[in-house]
Amino acid sequence: MIKTKGYPVASYYGDPAGANVQGQSGAGDMEIFRRSGIKVISTRDRMSRNIVASVAYTRGFFESANGIRRIHVDKRCLDVIEDFEEYRYPESQDGKPIKEEPIKDGYHDHGNDAFRYFIIKSG
Repeated sequence: MIKTKGYPVASYYGDPAGANVQGQSGAGDMEIFRRSGIKVISTRDRMSRNIVASVAYTRGFFESANGIRRIHVDKRCLDVIEDFEEYRYPESQDGKPIKEEPIKDGYHDHGNDAFRYFIIKSG
């Protein structure tokens, strides 16, 4: 299905957990992509495993401490923009974060995770 879209994709980046074997297929997601001719790049280094550090690193691409922006999201990428805008952290009753890791809502976190994997691997 990805190949039929005709997108000019240079590289595919994914969650390292995609290498884990699934019960029904007997293969991991990355293996299934590989069999279809798509190589998914992933990494299991210290930075990518540390969600708090890798999110902080990724934020620096939107705007670094010295005001430099290295990422531009086209205004037509509505789903990507929505994912970025809806990324949330748990909050306590007094409004202070109770956990440094973002909420895994099963929807907006996937796009943000994919973006983070890309930045960590290529940044």
